[in-house]
Amino acid sequence: TSLPQDGDTCVPGWPTFGVVDWFVEDTVGQADESLIRDMYVRSPLASHGDILVVPACGGLLDQQYLSKLSRAYLDLPTRAGETELFGDRLARMLDQLESVVSPDVVLIDSRAGLHDISSATLTRLGAHNFLFAVNTRQTWEGYRHLFRHWQRTPEHLRDLRKHLSVVGALCPAADESYLQELSESA
Repeated sequence: TSLPQDGDTCVPGWPTFGVVDWFVEDTVGQADESLIRDMYVRSPLASHGDILVVPACGGLLDQQYLSKLSRAYLDLPTRAGETELFGDRLARMLDQLESVVSPDVVLIDSRAGLHDISSATLTRLGAHNFLFAVNTRQTWEGYRHLFRHWQRTPEHLRDLRKHLSVVGALCPAADESYLQELSESA
């Protein structure tokens, strides 16, 4: 388990645990409210209200984060003999977190590119998704793979188009032609 031991130290200003800790503890039935309460900190950037940040990795030093990653993405068997997929576990973690902190808005900075983590955040959470794009061939080829896959999937995935917005990332300052090309590519 990732529970702190006597003598463990934590990075100052960082929560003890993070998202990966929740997934690891969930595999052994220990992802409870006390874990959730140790997964977030208030950002000093907020001027009105609170910005709560839940990092991927908690602040415990010597926590063997890389070995935890290999266990974090597991699909788990349920008591009913079915399988709970990673995306469903992610949704459950967010529900648990939201029940503790009651946020107005949740922003998820998921892994970029085509990966099971980004797939879960796009397809399983029912949220509006912002696809950050750099106007490169690699960006559009990656999205082309994603969109072709969705064309072959059930209707509920096709409805995702209503919940997608492309956002220009790393845009050169005052370069209208770049933004025009990005928009046309999108």
